Amino acid sequence: MSVTELPHKPWTVRNVIDFSNDRDGVVIVAHPYREYGLGNLAKNFSFDAIEVLNGGTSPRLNRLVENLAKEMGLP
Repeated sequence: MSVTELPHKPWTVRNVIDFSNDRDGVVIVAHPYREYGLGNLAKNFSFDAIEVLNGGTSPRLNRLVENLAKEMGLP
């Protein structure tokens, strides 16, 4: 089943996670250490996975994300 609607605003992290969970979705943090990413705030939420390797992200930031995923026990 695919979701065809958007979450209700405001699009906060919590609201988007709840929206996805209510629809049996998968929550993946995309490039958390890029300019508008969650960074270390990601540790405050429950996700299913983290995007660890992104070609548009520097190798240094990709390594930070890999460490974050390991720390949080996420694929």
